[in-house]
Amino acid sequence: MEAEYIALSQAMWDLVLFILEIEYTVPEVQYKNSKMLLTAGVYEDNRGALELAKIPKLRPCTKHIALKYHHFHEHVQNGKVCIHAIDMREQLADIFRKAMPHEAFHYLCHKIRIW
Repeated sequence: MEAEYIALSQAMWDLVLFILEIEYTVPEVQYKNSKMLLTAGVYEDNRGALELAKIPKLRPCTKHIALKYHHFHEHVQNGKVCIHAIDMREQLADIFRKAMPHEAFHYLCHKIRIW
């Protein structure tokens, strides 16, 4: 869980910076007297990392994780970033970072239309 949460935190660092840069450089778009809402979705397959990301409270098993990895909670709470659960067999990023059986590899290749 700790490794998944740290990887999620590092990915969120880039995503949050990207969102803040877009909000800073793009003029506000007025639509029916409200600002344009910019949100991003992230998929996580580890239930422990997902729960820790959505509900940021210290637990005895996770209190050793450094505070530098909790930087994105504000953006999750205000709705700029939505973290969704995904089944580990459907996680498209695994094709690039894990060894997997032949059938699972071809299933994911078909989903992202490599061939």
